[in-house]
Amino acid sequence: MQPPYAYKGSKILDGGITKGHIRATLTYDNGLVIFTVTASELKDLLESGVAESAFGVIAGRFPQVAGISFSFDTDKNPRSEFGDGERVQTLEILSRNGGVQDTLVKDGNLIGDPERRFRLVTLNYLANGGDYYPFLELSNPERLNLYDGRGYGDEANFPNAELSKDPGLNSEFSYTGGQQDALAEYLLVFHDHPDLAFSAEETPPEKDKRILKIR
Repeated sequence: MQPPYAYKGSKILDGGITKGHIRATLTYDNGLVIFTVTASELKDLLESGVAESAFGVIAGRFPQVAGISFSFDTDKNPRSEFGDGERVQTLEILSRNGGVQDTLVKDGNLIGDPERRFRLVTLNYLANGGDYYPFLELSNPERLNLYDGRGYGDEANFPNAELSKDPGLNSEFSYTGGQQDALAEYLLVFHDHPDLAFSAEETPPEKDKRILKIR
């Protein structure tokens, strides 16, 4: 991936993004998978993600999320082989503008129909049980791979999504449906010129409120 603004001669312009940056950021280039989960199952997935977190410690399995907001309390019982977790205290589905579209958990309790269903995208590493995420326990996952056939370490074939709709803008260093491919195509569509450059500065740690509650 070499956006038109990234290079001038042989020099990378300040702020330019290359395929080397993307490879370094998403080293394993896992495949992307779509699932259907219930409200109860989504809470359970997040419970697994925060099961090993403690005060001042964020375990490697801690979930990196978008489109939702959740909080958790490490004083509560974690999810384990002996029982469901009680750590997730709030869970909300967000709209594109950041507003709350649906509340799934409040004060640690599921709100509304626990069987209402949502679609989500995740990595095939997690989808296949990596980091102890219980995707293999989903009741009716309706799994669709965003890549063709068996790949990325899958032990079995799964149905594919409609891959003909892939933009096809990047094929130099990642396969269709890989993390690197997805990020490269996103940047090429939305940030392919200095006037469209992603310019939001990183939030200083002392002002970062993305982790809403941990103690």
